[in-house]
Amino acid sequence: MQKIVAILDDWEEKDVLLRSWISGTLTEESVYLILGSSTTKEMWECLEEVYLQATKDKKFQHKQQLQSARLGTKKD
Repeated sequence: MQKIVAILDDWEEKDVLLRSWISGTLTEESVYLILGSSTTKEMWECLEEVYLQATKDKKFQHKQQLQSARLGTKKD
């Protein structure tokens, strides 16, 4: 039982440190995204949901621009 308590204490300590680190690296505009998160996992999932979609959208946009540029430079 003591081993389990020690493992949980260690996990909680690391979770607090990670939450602090994540919070400290976000811009003021992004901090609102993690409000209400009680664990690092919850924080990460909130950030992932927002930024992963934005990254996918940006990737799609760049791919379209590249294809358009290629089509525009083809010689007939």
